[in-house]
Amino acid sequence: MKEIKDLNDEAFEERLRSEFIPRSADWKVERRILESVLLKDEREVKRQRLAGYLRHAWIASIGLAATLVVTLIYFAGVDSGPVEEVDLPMVQAGTEVSTEAGKPILHLRSLGGSKQLIGVQDKGWVQADTDTVTREYSYEYIDTVDLVNEEDGSVIRMEIPRQEIVNVTYQVI
Repeated sequence: MKEIKDLNDEAFEERLRSEFIPRSADWKVERRILESVLLKDEREVKRQRLAGYLRHAWIASIGLAATLVVTLIYFAGVDSGPVEEVDLPMVQAGTEVSTEAGKPILHLRSLGGSKQLIGVQDKGWVQADTDTVTREYSYEYIDTVDLVNEEDGSVIRMEIPRQEIVNVTYQVI
């Protein structure tokens, strides 16, 4: 303690900078903070899901009305003339597409991302032709992306390893 008292302000600040390096918070801490801000109440999630169903209910009512009209015309025996067969494209109503019955795909929004350089490897020199020489470097990264589920506010972190090959070409004079 006596040694700290003997230091002047500049020396004390320099010692603090060299010995006390701040470290980033753990992912679990960041996740708890993000989820406490973004996580939605279960009742709110159910209410939003019901609102989504009701918002697209008008499409179903138009389809039901069209079915009723076609059925009435068919059973009434009204002849609308010759019918030509036309190939129409398939149209899917709604905003959610499901891969399995009853399981909607997650709607995720990116909160941000970062990349971290893990290592660089020099692959050496390669002579392409008589007047150009190429040096190849291999960079290894880990890309980190934080995603939030739009429906309930849960947070997902994806870490994706990536390798990048860079060729630097030199011309021999």
